[in-house]
Amino acid sequence: MDVGLAKETSFEKAHEKGNDICELTNQKLSEHILEKFGVTSRLELEFEKLYSKLLLPPSRGKSGRGRAKGYAGLIKKEASEELQIVGMEAVRRDWTDMSHEFQRGLFDLLFHEAEAAELESYILQIVREIRSGKKDDKLVYRKALRKPLESYTKTTPPHVKAARLLDFPPNIIHYVMTINGPEPVDYQSAPLDYSHYITKQIEPIARAIVPFCGIDLHAALTGERQLF
Repeated sequence: MDVGLAKETSFEKAHEKGNDICELTNQKLSEHILEKFGVTSRLELEFEKLYSKLLLPPSRGKSGRGRAKGYAGLIKKEASEELQIVGMEAVRRDWTDMSHEFQRGLFDLLFHEAEAAELESYILQIVREIRSGKKDDKLVYRKALRKPLESYTKTTPPHVKAARLLDFPPNIIHYVMTINGPEPVDYQSAPLDYSHYITKQIEPIARAIVPFCGIDLHAALTGERQLF
């Protein structure tokens, strides 16, 4: 729905328009409920937030459709702004701290109209920091055991494999992905698998913004541009 606000509309005017739309919606909703069901409406919508920028990433495997409960936005306030991420990697506990920081940094650049080259440079910088070991302390996964270890029979998730290496595994397993597979943080014996983190943590987050900024994802992840 286009509410007809120009890009340069002030915060006060935009906020006033939001309240007007909210009041009109509540009025129409009350009229509809009274007419159709013969009862007084107890529903009341509230105008809560004003976004200056809003991004709805496509659903995985479904181009053209936004995620049902995942979005990011730049909330406009009277004298400040706030980056909000809902239902995406940056707020998921089972993703690493590195991925949280990466996604927030990426959206911050995107919402402040960074050029494609700047976005690619940022992604490549993070990739290089991962491969050089500068992000090792932020590559820890955290996952809860939902049932006893012996109950995992049909599938063996990574955190379960890591838990089975412990004599007395806790409810929350802290583990890293190594070249030998998942290992508990305090019992890591093999080098970290940096390619795993780039493929599973960096690439999916970066791929989500490709439709909105036209970056060369291959170049951003490898530093090499494809000629064909």
